[in-house]
Amino acid sequence: METRIVQPEEDVSYEESKIKADHIITTEDISAQIEIENVRNIVRNAREFGQKLMDEFAADNVALGITQDGMTKTVRQNMSEVMMALMSGSLYDAIDEAKAIPNECKDIKYITDERLLNYINKIEIYLGITLSESL
Repeated sequence: METRIVQPEEDVSYEESKIKADHIITTEDISAQIEIENVRNIVRNAREFGQKLMDEFAADNVALGITQDGMTKTVRQNMSEVMMALMSGSLYDAIDEAKAIPNECKDIKYITDERLLNYINKIEIYLGITLSESL
């Protein structure tokens, strides 16, 4: 750990020199700040990816006729845990939640194993992990 030493000025009181010493920034502090910023960027990027995925899913649903079929609320409720994970940037959790959707919450058009697997694979590609072949 590298520390920058600040020499007290002759006209500076003990209290003033103590305040200055308390604000010395170490290389370790800077490294920790850089690491925190890197983590923030990873989370921010994951949330942005999750938002794009939700936008894509919603647009596909509209194209499939979700509003006309009266399925908007049902699909939203059944996908809520996946959506919460995506919004928070918890992509691994989103995969787990999508895989955990019970069969009784699925339908023949909007929440299907095929569609879920397709979106899970998109997340896995983003994460750079092995693609799932089934739920």
